[in-house]
This record gives sequence, structure tokens and C-alpha cells, in this order.
Amino acid sequence: MATVHHWTGLEAKALRLALRLSVRAFAEHLGVGVRTVSKWEKLKEKTEPRPDTQAILDTALARADAAAHLRFETFLSEAERPGMQIAGRRVTPTGPLAWEYESWTDDLDRAVVALSRQDFTFAESLISRWTSRFTPLQLDDRGLYLFARSTALLGDLQRDQGSVVGPLSAQHSYMTARSLFTQLAIPRRIAQLDLSLAVVAEMSGKLEMAARQYEHLAVDDRLSRRDRARSRLWVGTALSKDGQHDYATRVMLAATRDFEDLAEPEDWSVAHQKIALAHRGYQHRTRLAALEDPDRTRWLSIPTHLPRGRQTTIRDALIADPAAARRRSEAMIRQEYRTSPHWPALQTALEPVWAAFDTGRTAAVAETSTRVLLDLIGWPGRVLNASRLPARPERSERLADLTAAAGASTYLCGTGGMTYLDPAPFTTHGIAVAPFLPPTAGIWASARHVTSMWALAHLGPVGLAARLPALTGAPDSLGTAA
Repeated sequence: MATVHHWTGLEAKALRLALRLSVRAFAEHLGVGVRTVSKWEKLKEKTEPRPDTQAILDTALARADAAAHLRFETFLSEAERPGMQIAGRRVTPTGPLAWEYESWTDDLDRAVVALSRQDFTFAESLISRWTSRFTPLQLDDRGLYLFARSTALLGDLQRDQGSVVGPLSAQHSYMTARSLFTQLAIPRRIAQLDLSLAVVAEMSGKLEMAARQYEHLAVDDRLSRRDRARSRLWVGTALSKDGQHDYATRVMLAATRDFEDLAEPEDWSVAHQKIALAHRGYQHRTRLAALEDPDRTRWLSIPTHLPRGRQTTIRDALIADPAAARRRSEAMIRQEYRTSPHWPALQTALEPVWAAFDTGRTAAVAETSTRVLLDLIGWPGRVLNASRLPARPERSERLADLTAAAGASTYLCGTGGMTYLDPAPFTTHGIAVAPFLPPTAGIWASARHVTSMWALAHLGPVGLAARLPALTGAPDSLGTAA
């Protein structure tokens, strides 16, 4: 509540309005004349009550109930508009007003919903409207708690957008929030932020470190049973990414039993999907190259479940967690390429790809992304769906049959495929087999290692399309195309 160090007519009028008294009733309440109160309200900050009347006003404010105090602070905040002289203010600001705490809390709840819907812009606006107005030093414990919670939510937003390390990153926000909750001595919140920091470590590729942090948190009594079970599950996911599939599966099985005991069906289902993924050891993935340095890469993975193991056809492969895979893929692509001058066009073109994640099928994402790429570079051909063409089951026979069904006279085979391909079925169809060797000069040097998104972001769709025809010419044309 505000403390008035020196009363003027402005504060006296605010108190009368807060008490909901008429001028006459307020004068009687204080034991002063009606003309005195009228003078205060006319001259406002240009007049000051006598010292003995100042004490009477102090007493009247002290005896007012909480609702009157709230109204008093509100009337004063409205009277002291931006641009007024602040240096001589006689009321000590106390950070947010009581009603602002409620608004702040409501905005954070709305930000949580916005994050769940991936509405990052709206979520950030809800959070920043408060963190930009106050600093921790201005706040009491309630305000500091809301500031810390805001900072933690900002970390969630940055994490979901793929910004995990650096000065404007999830890691920095989580560390700041952790420091504030430590100051407030709230162990559960501190432990939750330790869990978030472990997730950041895993996303940064520090799998062994993340697994150790998860192991400690899985037995940390500061966390709820559900969070401890999640920590145990995430030990397994980190180990699985590190290639330790068997041990990861055993750890995650323990987590599924915890979720079953806790009656958490959604967590239980996610855990079983991750167990299937660890057991199969399969992911649909590609490398993203940094826009400014294509030699610096990181994996973009879509965890994929094979319902019938290695016998599962591509069209039947399922994305283990479609919503999370979409969120992470969008965030990573945006983080790597949003600074490109071609990003607005690419962002629009990619919308069908993100929508394909909602089908839950890996093949839908692969097919849609291929079509988007071909459309961007102006390819005039047709895309044929292999599952709709007649073909024998054996690998080389199937490829030969599909090539023939497509009406092609030559099958281009990568260097890996040449090691197992049987040319006989192709010969039967009168189809030539030609090895395809990716170019190694200029912008094409990383073509075997990274996604085409780098070339699209670097050159733009029109620029990339203009350089591709040179690859069909003589080898010495590569220098011109690079």
C-alpha cells in the first residue's frame, strides 16, 4: 500500500474519492471545514494542508480498508499521467498496484494457453508488457514471484522457437528465473527450472550431461511425482539419442509404470511411443546448415515409429509425437534461416509442410516437403506415388519396375545404392543405370550433407533454380554454377 510522505490537495482529493464521500461528508470525517476541502480540490498539488491536518489525513488513510486503499492508489496513478513532474512526488510507489497483480496473473495464464497453441507473438506480448514495466528491485515478494514466473515462461517460448543458448535464449531466461526463485526460497520452482535447464542441455546436443541431470531430478523430492517420472523418462530419451537404446528402453519402462500409478494416460502414451522409438532406433532426419556457415550443422530429427518394425512400409511409418515434432521443426528452421532476405517467401511456402505433420505420417511430411521444393524451383514434371504403381517386392526389381512405370529411360543411383543395386531387372526393362555423384564445387559442396533449405535461404528460389541447369552440362560448368 502507498505511503504519503507529504500531503497536497491532490492526495487529499484522491483519498476523498477512494472513501466515496462527498466534500461535506469528507470534511466532517476529518473534522475540518468544507471550504478547506474545496480549496484542496481546487488547487490540488499547489496547496498543502497544515501539519496537524497532515497527521489527520495519515490517520484517515491508515484506517481505510483494502478496497479504499486500492481505489486511492488507482486515482493517484490516473492523476499522475506520463509527462508530469515526478522528481517531487510525495507518494512512494510500491511497484504494481493491487489490481495490476491480478491482471499480471491473468496475462500469464493467457500466455500459457498461447504457447500451447504456438502463438508465440501473442505470448511474448503478454509476457513483455510486464517484464518491460518493472525490474525485480521495484517489486515485493508477490511481484517478484510473478516476474520470475514471467521469465520462466519466456524461456519456454524461446525453447519452443529453438533459441536454446546465448544472451537472448531459453538458457539465459531459465537461469534468471532460477535466481529469482532462489531469492524467494521456493524449492519446487527451483527444481522445475533445473529440469528445464536439463532439457536445454539435451536440445544443445549435450546428451550425457542432460542424462546425468535428469537422473538426479528423477529422485529429487522437490519435484512432484509426475515431474520425477518425466525426468526418468527423459533420461531414456537422452540415452536413446546417444545410441544407448537397450538401457534407454529399460529406464523408460520404469517411467511408464510411474505414469500408470499416477493415472496420467497422456504421459503414459507418450512414454510408450518413446520406448518404441528407442527400441527401433529409427528417426527421419536431415542436417540443417547455418546460413552464414554451411560447415556448421545440426540434426533436425522427426522421431518415427515403425508399427511392424523394419518390415513397415514408408507409407505406414508414424511420427512418434506429431505436435512436438512440428513445433521443434518449425522452431529450428526459423532459427537458422529467418535472417535470410528470402525468408518471407520460404515461410509462406513451408506452411503446407507444417500442416502435413498433423496427419501423423512421416510419408506425408516427406512427400509434401518434396513437392514444395520442386514447386519453389519451378520444376515442370509430375510426382508419382510409388505405392500406386505396379512393382515387385524385391528391392532392385521394385526400383526397376517403378522406373519403367514412370516412363524413364535412365535410373540415377546414388553412391550408396550402387553397392547393393542389381542391374539385371533394369536391363530387362531396357533402362540404363547411371551413378549420381553430387557436385563438389561452390555452393554444391555441402549437398551430400545438408538439407536444401540452406541453398534456398542462401540464393532464394529463383537464384537456385537459375543455377541448377548448369549441372546438366559439362563438369567444367560447375565453376560457373557455384
